Amino acid sequence: MRIPEPTPEEIRVLKNYKRKAPEILVQAKAEAILLAASGVGGDVIADFTDRQPSTIEAWTREWDAARLACVVTGHTGNLNASKLTEAQRAEAATHLAHPPSDGQGVPAAFCYAALANMPSRCAYGLVAA
Repeated sequence: MRIPEPTPEEIRVLKNYKRKAPEILVQAKAEAILLAASGVGGDVIADFTDRQPSTIEAWTREWDAARLACVVTGHTGNLNASKLTEAQRAEAATHLAHPPSDGQGVPAAFCYAALANMPSRCAYGLVAA
């Protein structure tokens, strides 16, 4: 496994990602790069981040090619999972902003029960009141 050599500024950004990134994958990648840069072996990093050693090796190769860009996954806001246009996303947000009525096929109580178990800000950027 090649040892990444981040600059001091990149180390600062990686540490910030490790602490505050909204996605666990970004946190794990940042942590893996920092550990690899410190000379920790790939097997130890894999065990520490609950990933396969081959995944850690791929992440360090990606670091060589893309530096900090390889850490960010593109999953923020779940926009890459839905291939919606901007207008479609706006329409979906409009519909999701209002609770359903019983006449829409799903009991409104069901929706409220699901929201009660979600964090206050879900992946769609809506805040449960």
